[in-house]
Amino acid sequence: MVDAPVSGGAAGALKASLAVIVSGFEPAVEVVMPILRVLGKPTIIGGEPGQAQLLKLLHNMLSSTALAVTAEAYVARVKGGLDPKLMLDVLSISSGRSAASQEKFVRQVLPRTFDFGFPISSVCKDIGLAVDECEALGVPMWIGQQSRQLWNFAYRQGGGGRDMTEIVRFIEDWAGAEPPEPVGD
Repeated sequence: MVDAPVSGGAAGALKASLAVIVSGFEPAVEVVMPILRVLGKPTIIGGEPGQAQLLKLLHNMLSSTALAVTAEAYVARVKGGLDPKLMLDVLSISSGRSAASQEKFVRQVLPRTFDFGFPISSVCKDIGLAVDECEALGVPMWIGQQSRQLWNFAYRQGGGGRDMTEIVRFIEDWAGAEPPEPVGD
């Protein structure tokens, strides 16, 4: 058996540039590797099936948690009167940077397009699976559980089908923050 979850979204799939996380028994991995290379860049991370899936779940949990906390900071920026583009420029060269601040906020939040292409319902599923798996391994998930609760709350507020980058809209509403005007390049 081989597991090979991918990362890179719809854009990566269209360009065949997905990150393919691979684990499994070596003979089986060798058989499927030519197929996986068609999808993107495979990286073998372990010899047991399931290890790649665990890494993918951890990746999704980190990504969605970073997006949520960046949204909170972004809304605090609104309420504190900071310039949105300047805030993200500073974050991109500091230790607070993440894919959320360097990519998602620049491409989907500043211009207010909210079109990353991953629904909140999928975030809830993924972060739930990640937290459950980590807890089954005996790892306490204090921050993961908090992130899970935030995303589930957004889902229950009618956000299931909305794009994950719209988490900022929920936080703006909850904070009573005036949504900023779209900012382009």
